[in-house]
Amino acid sequence: MKFEKKDFYVTLLLMLLPLITISLISYYFDPLQMFRKSDYYITEGRKINYGIAKNHDYELVVLGTSTSQNILKKDIENIFGVEGVNLSISGSTSYEQRELLKVILKEDKVKKIIYGLDIFSFNREINEVRINTPEYVTRDGILHKFKYLYSFDSLKNIQESKKDKNWIENHGYWGKKHKKDFTRERLLNINVVQNKGSIDGLKKGYSLSKMENNLKEFLKLVDSNKNVKYEIYLPPYSSMYWYFADKYDTLDSILEFKQFIFSEVQKRENIKIYDFQVEFDVIESFDNYKDMVHYTLEVNRNILLDINKGIYLSDFKKNKENEKIFIERLKSWKLTFDEIYK
Repeated sequence: MKFEKKDFYVTLLLMLLPLITISLISYYFDPLQMFRKSDYYITEGRKINYGIAKNHDYELVVLGTSTSQNILKKDIENIFGVEGVNLSISGSTSYEQRELLKVILKEDKVKKIIYGLDIFSFNREINEVRINTPEYVTRDGILHKFKYLYSFDSLKNIQESKKDKNWIENHGYWGKKHKKDFTRERLLNINVVQNKGSIDGLKKGYSLSKMENNLKEFLKLVDSNKNVKYEIYLPPYSSMYWYFADKYDTLDSILEFKQFIFSEVQKRENIKIYDFQVEFDVIESFDNYKDMVHYTLEVNRNILLDINKGIYLSDFKKNKENEKIFIERLKSWKLTFDEIYK
């Protein structure tokens, strides 16, 4: 029986049709924004933030961990007057933040980065990740594009995605579902998961060498493009965090790391640093927190306002002065929390 050429093409087409269909579906939904802006999205920042960095418009980016996620896009734009986006990643290590920053800088759109420098995210190994991100998200190239289009994960992401044409406005924002959690009672409860995690970390100790090495790697990226301005801020953890840092002999390492940060920052003209860890009105008010490091939407908004006005702007000399005031303040915190946890 003679095999006609057209039969070959028909057979080939039938074989390829499922693959073509899958790729078209993946491209149409594109919940990780790998090819374009899409109304479909997932909430996992480790995956979607790379696509946002590549295919969305912005001049200002907010980076950090969950302590920075409650900075809203509308507040960025209203306060700074430029298009912005929050690409903070919950629970991220310094390495994970740097990998995303590389993509942001490569896209050559950003002019200013507001970076919430969480000390605990620097207390990691130099290449440590908490959750692996697929290579088809982090890498460029045709091969990785094909992996994205045809991976089982892509279909799973589509299944789990949500649709909202304005989803980027609240991207990463978790504060709404926790509004009732910002109370004195919850903050002081050491059995709250986030409090347990913070206390365990403080018990294990913070390695000055790890923190310094991670900062050096971050500064390499800062120096790679000196046209990008950085507004680094040290988040206002509650007085309870500092009490336990002192109790478990971790405070000295943290304060030494802060000195190292300021000593390095003063060498660079494209970085300013703001120290909200001496904003005592905030960190001493228990109702600002749902645990010892996570604070309200209002505190996040005020951080932006203060950065824009230059409030809490600090330097190496100012940090040394603030440290003395901080240590004095700590004495009263120790009395308060010793009484609470006696």
